[in-house]
Amino acid sequence: MKKLIAVLGFGFLFATLAFNQAGDLEGIKAALKAGNATGLSKYIDGNVEIEIDGDVDYYEKGEAISKLKAFFASNKVKSFTQAHQGSTKDNSAKFLICHLSTASGAYRVYLLMKVSGKRYTLQEMNFSKE
Repeated sequence: MKKLIAVLGFGFLFATLAFNQAGDLEGIKAALKAGNATGLSKYIDGNVEIEIDGDVDYYEKGEAISKLKAFFASNKVKSFTQAHQGSTKDNSAKFLICHLSTASGAYRVYLLMKVSGKRYTLQEMNFSKE
């Protein structure tokens, strides 16, 4: 009986963790699709590397939000398509590659997210004009 309870407990913990992470990933995709910098800010913890058309730097959360708001203000998102997503071999990080069609052109977006407990935190964001 104790083994059954332990197995069920671990199963519940794993399912909760997987659900939260899946929710984070869907939240990140929804924020990109909407061009919502504030939505993306929920997944920034500390510093994040942002590269836009070759201009790359590390930003603290507040600066990163401002940078993203400026990007989305200049590049109104028309459509979002996911090209690929995956994870590192040790599952310590996930990545997402997608395409944004904006009013000022198309962008390939690469995101690297660190898996921190039950959450994804954005580590790198790369917006490259196609």
